[in-house]
Amino acid sequence: MRLTPDPPLKKGLTAFEEYLDTFAIIFRCTDKPNSVVNFRFFFRRRIDTIAISAQAGLIKLEDPLAKLISSWSSLSQSTPEQWGDFDPRKGLAKTRVYFPEAQSINDILFLSELPASVRQQAPVLQGLGLENVIFTAIDYEGRTMNFYFLVLGVLSADQAVKYTDLVECLPSTEQELQDMEDLMGPFVIFAVTVEYETGWIARVAFYAMNVPKLPTVDERLVKFYKEAPSYDRQRSMIVAWSYGRLVLWPGGFEVYEGRIGVCWRVVGCAGNGCYCWLAFETIIELGLNIYSTQV
Repeated sequence: MRLTPDPPLKKGLTAFEEYLDTFAIIFRCTDKPNSVVNFRFFFRRRIDTIAISAQAGLIKLEDPLAKLISSWSSLSQSTPEQWGDFDPRKGLAKTRVYFPEAQSINDILFLSELPASVRQQAPVLQGLGLENVIFTAIDYEGRTMNFYFLVLGVLSADQAVKYTDLVECLPSTEQELQDMEDLMGPFVIFAVTVEYETGWIARVAFYAMNVPKLPTVDERLVKFYKEAPSYDRQRSMIVAWSYGRLVLWPGGFEVYEGRIGVCWRVVGCAGNGCYCWLAFETIIELGLNIYSTQV
């Protein structure tokens, strides 16, 4: 049976239809109950996703977060790439910038589009050795920004505690630390999520790239791993351990947000690059079929 895509999703995919023959896809799932499976487009050449998204009515050019993507993209002379994250129910959810050469956190934060409350986080991050930014991202609905740092060296338990202290949450468990040590290798990719208006650090995450096996995960992610399709010759997973703040609601209920996210590329490999050879309608159906499984 052919599924009819939700209008926001089809609108987003239609905007980028002419680029869909030379890009890679990652599907993403978390262990957060009832969260959707979303997907990311890796465009294999430099395109102005902000202009394309605005022309399609997905975002507004005057949005300060959209302006940030353009400003970040102009920082480097090494051809930064812009990527898009899509939500099956809402369409375009995030825009990302990848820097082939790492950028200083000062260069990333000290832009006219950013309020002083955000810039004030620079010394806090630098004090933890978080200096080299290799990705940035903005979340249009959540009104947040992500900064992804490359940190050389094996992650230590003390280092992990200092990082999770940024959001004043419970530290990583012994099992999580062991999984990180087993899967990360000689460097750490660490992400910080900052609210645009307040400069408040809402979330942090540790990433392991190209991992060969699943870490300790729940049934939801095991199901996703088994059932989501992959067209790679060899699956290339990315695993993230994410930590959020303890939130005190008006009613006095305390919530701890922590999750593991697992994703991998859904592409075919050709030469030394990864390309997706799926037809446009196949991409829509594939995304909706994953979403409809309600993993």
